[in-house]
Amino acid sequence: LINLSSLVERGVFATWRSRAFFKGVRLAENGAVVWGEDIELCPDARYMRPTRKSVKEVMPKLRAPEANTHTLNILRNHYTDVFR
Repeated sequence: LINLSSLVERGVFATWRSRAFFKGVRLAENGAVVWGEDIELCPDARYMRPTRKSVKEVMPKLRAPEANTHTLNILRNHYTDVFR
């Protein structure tokens, strides 16, 4: 069980205040919990939050070539910011 109530007032998550929108939740083929087109909680992120594991611990083989280091840093920062 993950308490995401702290996200309700932040960015795209503000749409959760609408009961009708919130009830539109669905499960994507990849296991992500999805609302509309803008909110997707991937399985890895849902696992990392309660276990407090890092991206490196969950995906140890994830390595980016030097050209993709920027993208990898964005992902790391995203997961850190979303799950504070």
